[in-house]
Parts: sequence; structure tokens; C-alpha cells
Amino acid sequence: MNLSKGDARKSVKAKLAEFTEDIWLKRSQDVSKNILGFLISQNFSSTGIIGGFAPMDDEVNWQLELSDFADKLAFPGTNENGEMIFFHTRYDDLIGTRVFGVTIKSPKADAREVVPDLLLVPGLGFSRTGERLGRGKGFYDKYLKNFNGLKIGICTREQILDQVPTENHDVKMDGLITDNEVLIF
Repeated sequence: MNLSKGDARKSVKAKLAEFTEDIWLKRSQDVSKNILGFLISQNFSSTGIIGGFAPMDDEVNWQLELSDFADKLAFPGTNENGEMIFFHTRYDDLIGTRVFGVTIKSPKADAREVVPDLLLVPGLGFSRTGERLGRGKGFYDKYLKNFNGLKIGICTREQILDQVPTENHDVKMDGLITDNEVLIF
């Protein structure tokens, strides 16, 4: 039986709600180590901007092991039209703002707009072939539609789904990094 996006979101959120603080920390450390290994294997340390996200309570804290890349990061914000764009800034310089309908950490107004070379993409769930289950607002799908860089989904092993319901506007990832594996499609 095929799940709807709403049912798939509820299922993943229920799994993540069972995580203790210790589980989140362990999963976050392992994801971050795998991201670091991927960046080193791709020689990414010498060039490029990494687009990331300020993790919400039910997302891995992916940048824990990436202090060497702190000056190469960019985070999402919005332009005057409410469209998602990325700004070059350190994670420590983000401020709490209301964006995308929730309070999240966002770049300061004076941060420089950039287009990342590599984008680490959050999602509630992913398939092993690159389909992504977002939160349902479409901000990332709209941004990714015209993004030409590498798109890597970031999640825990519990967020890997056998099947992700998709629609025509959904954008597939080029790879996936979890706490226990790195997949490039």
C-alpha cells in the first residue's frame, strides 16, 4: 500500500519523537563525521561554499564535526519576495527569526547572498534512490528546481523510507548521508 505524504510525515515524526537527547547527539555526531569524510574525499576543503540548514528540534545537528569548514558555510533565509536564498555566514552568527512559518536560526541582514556549490538538504524522510519527503511547504523544492550544485540529503537511518510519495515538483537528491552510510546516486 502506498502512503500519502501526510501519512509518511506522521510516521517519521512518530519515530523521531522516540529519540532521547543522547540518541540525537550520537546520531548527529555520526552524521557529521560522515559529512566530514565525504567533504575530505571530494577535496572540498580547498574550495566552495556548503549550503546547510540550522537544525530544528527533530533534525540532526550536522555541523558538529565541521569546525574546519565554519567559514565556508551558507544558511537559508528569504528575499523580499519570500523565496528561499542562501547567505554566507557562520553557524554561530545565526540569529533567531520567524521564517517559513516557524522560529528558526537565520542569517543576519548584512550577510552576503551566495549560491552554494554543495547543498546539505534536510528532510523528514528520504528513499535510497534520492526521493525526499519535506515538511510540505515546498521552499526547498522551489529552490532546488534551479540549483545546479550537488544536493545531498541529510538524515538518520530511521528516516530512510522504502518508498517516498512524490509529485512532479519534487526534486531528487544526488546523494544521501546518514549516521551509518554515505550514498551517492
